[in-house]
Amino acid sequence: MSGRRSADRQKLLSALQTLSSPQSSQEEQMKSLGKLFHIHLDTLEDCLLQVSHVCITHTQPEIQQQLVVFLMWLAGRSLYVALRLSWIVDSVSDFFARSGMDSQVKRIQDRVETCAINQDATLPPQWSKDASPNAGDASKGGEETDVNAVLRKEQRVKLFNDVRSFVKFLTDLSDQLRYFPDRPKRKLELRKRLDEVNELLPGFRLMHPLGKSTDPVRWIVRIAVEECTVFSSRERAPFLIRYEVIVDSTTTMKDPTKSTLRNVDGTFRVSSTSEEVFQLRTEEELKAEGDGEANPIDNEFIEKAFGESAEERLKRLRVKSPWGAHPNWSISSMIIKAGDDLRQEELALQLISVFDSIWQEAGLTVQTYPYIALPTNYDSGLLEVVEESNSMDGIKKACNVATIDTFYSSAFGSSPDTFSNAQRNFTESVAAYSVISYLLQIKDRHNGNLMITREGRLVHIDFGFLFTTSPGGINFESAPFKLSQELIEVMGGTGGDMFAYFKVLIYQALEVARERSEELLALVALMIPFNSMPCFGSDPPAALSQLQNRFRYDLYSGTDYALYAKDLISNSADNWRTRRYDQFQTFQNGIL
Repeated sequence: MSGRRSADRQKLLSALQTLSSPQSSQEEQMKSLGKLFHIHLDTLEDCLLQVSHVCITHTQPEIQQQLVVFLMWLAGRSLYVALRLSWIVDSVSDFFARSGMDSQVKRIQDRVETCAINQDATLPPQWSKDASPNAGDASKGGEETDVNAVLRKEQRVKLFNDVRSFVKFLTDLSDQLRYFPDRPKRKLELRKRLDEVNELLPGFRLMHPLGKSTDPVRWIVRIAVEECTVFSSRERAPFLIRYEVIVDSTTTMKDPTKSTLRNVDGTFRVSSTSEEVFQLRTEEELKAEGDGEANPIDNEFIEKAFGESAEERLKRLRVKSPWGAHPNWSISSMIIKAGDDLRQEELALQLISVFDSIWQEAGLTVQTYPYIALPTNYDSGLLEVVEESNSMDGIKKACNVATIDTFYSSAFGSSPDTFSNAQRNFTESVAAYSVISYLLQIKDRHNGNLMITREGRLVHIDFGFLFTTSPGGINFESAPFKLSQELIEVMGGTGGDMFAYFKVLIYQALEVARERSEELLALVALMIPFNSMPCFGSDPPAALSQLQNRFRYDLYSGTDYALYAKDLISNSADNWRTRRYDQFQTFQNGIL
């Protein structure tokens, strides 16, 4: 599967590059446009950022008109893709309107909902010839013929608009909360407003909005209000929302109306094979159920750093929920953020996901966690939660330890195997993010943006500064990547076996990334014409050229490339500028 997706991605990127190249003839561009209709849906979805950018910004009216036809056909193949397209257009409409492309944007805005509702995946006649045998469901479709076609269209109308309304309510709420003076008042207002939403939920048809078209639908049935909280921030009020869901494996986010678990009136069956309608537990039944016994604390440091596990939370909330007796009951969550442009975050995480797939295909052991960022407007959006994790800063404060090395010894040192696994997870993830941070020039790598998971992995978050940008416009973090002394100590110091393993991983990850650099460069290059992202600076082609140079194509031998990797590590290890930046963050923002 991964090999097919990789080949499909290369085919897609090649077609998009031809379409966006001024040197391509109209005949070549039309041929490439036709290829888009025969790319698998999952690949188009993975690269929707680039696909939509090329389709909106193409300067030749005849081809641009056909690219909009393609986008609308794509929206007709998946309701979830249609939702994403609608949010993409919302997030770029102001910029492109100022750039004279308001007609293209308006054309998409006006038609995407209609295409999502009709779900017509029939290939337009002019593009239906010579369909690829690998086109998946691209050549299937046509008008629905079953007796419930009209009813399902009505359901899609409601679902499309309810999800958009719900997300807008949440992002607007994040924006409103920042006007409350402190975190306790923000938290109180958040829960008050979410309580009000819970009263209205039975009349809505909502699904968890983060995922892919092939994912099962996670129907939102109740917000777990007491589990929702506002994060500390002076200028913004991002918040975590958790809600109860019914996981519907009878259908996918491509067309949720095909569910055989959820009835037309909104109720749920006990199972897809049963006609019995699920009945919510009454307050008396919930009271009789009780809260259950508290789980014993397995490890004090793990408990302080991460709180209860996801499994423990699931058990605790299930007992308290009127929906908890449903066999498909679960919990989903996301972070709502307003006052921030998440499009750069989306691009960075997309690139991290491609790095991850490239390394996996090569059989490397480096690890990343490419969570989802979904911009829904130019200054707001949704983020996937990195569950069972805490920042290095948060762990040191919660556990009252001076270094992360001390935490690892205390939290994972109960047995040699437990510590070894955590240390290996840490090393493999630090290596992955080190290479990514260097190649993409990711900045602002203070200890509040480095997360540790319950398994000991390191996960980077917050990608507001990359390529040419840095906090304050001053490139103080000039080391190739963050490799502070406390990170080195977790790996056993520079003389240990694990650090030797780290050095091998850096070399391997760099080498494989260079071998597949054309894909990575193409994903970036396609976003540069009519650039609307600050990360590319005033000279986007120069930013692309600098990225290309960091792959070091001039080094031909394995020995020379190994020396290159060694120099990057030497220049990063306990770099004095990294130390000074961490000290600045401690003095300025209290980040340890």
